Amino acid sequence: MIRNLTLSILSLFTILTCAGQVKKEPAKISNAFLLSKTVKSSNATASESVASTLLYTSSPTGDEYFAYTVTDGIISDALGYRFAATAKGLFFIAERLFSNQNEVDSLQIRFDDAQHLVHIGKGDRYQLFPSSYLKFKQEVNGSHKILSFIGLLEDNLGDYPIAELLPLIAIYGNQKPALKIKQAQVSTARSQSDDILDTWQCNYKYGKTGKILFVKAFNEDGLRFTKNVSYEPDGGLVIKSHRNIEDRQITDRILLMQASTPGKLKWTDRVMQSGKNVETTLVTEILTKAVFSVEQAKMNQQEVLNLFKKKQ
Repeated sequence: MIRNLTLSILSLFTILTCAGQVKKEPAKISNAFLLSKTVKSSNATASESVASTLLYTSSPTGDEYFAYTVTDGIISDALGYRFAATAKGLFFIAERLFSNQNEVDSLQIRFDDAQHLVHIGKGDRYQLFPSSYLKFKQEVNGSHKILSFIGLLEDNLGDYPIAELLPLIAIYGNQKPALKIKQAQVSTARSQSDDILDTWQCNYKYGKTGKILFVKAFNEDGLRFTKNVSYEPDGGLVIKSHRNIEDRQITDRILLMQASTPGKLKWTDRVMQSGKNVETTLVTEILTKAVFSVEQAKMNQQEVLNLFKKKQ
């Protein structure tokens, strides 16, 4: 009896010991990117410079992103991005954080497998090349990858709540060259009236290796958006664009990315306000300060400020 009891105790001890030795699953770590941003503006009557720091965090799988902006030690903006799969379909959600106003923008995303079409919002549609369509659908509809979705809309021709994520996609969203968008149709509301819509036909031209060379958007009034991409021998690139989508403002931009300074982005905008005959020059420079890991992507205000102080 004593022997059996001893064996039972030893067996229980062995089980508990083995259980204690079971390897724990590694903690899932979120990604973080800390960038500095400087915008210098000037016109005929005044000039100013505004400096801020940008913090981007993402979930381990990339299905959620958060963008925090700190200016003069204060959180001046904070946004969260995610997908929501509902009975009505898949939605991209952009919501303002730390605000009691519940500011939320959403875009419904629908897929047409027969024509390789991606429908965005109420009426925009992008026709993709077959292989890119399958890849995009898997990454967005299947894996809910935020940067893959933003990459499709990186020219920001439509009324999309994605502006704060565009610097991140420009620096870290590089993908292998591939024929992606064949053509698109995009509608935008005029600033003076949401009831008036302009519809743009968008064409894309690629090089032999699949690199994008040219984008143009036009309507019955003519060509209103162009983007030309030049690739430097050392791996850098120059993007020149002309935008007259908003009829009260014309913007000419030159964007530079140099292979010798990875993680740096610089562009110059010359903005003409129609009717006022006022030209403003904006020089924006974004520089990566740190790439690191955090325990969680979504943080409260104090956690954000503490992290900024720690990384300064």
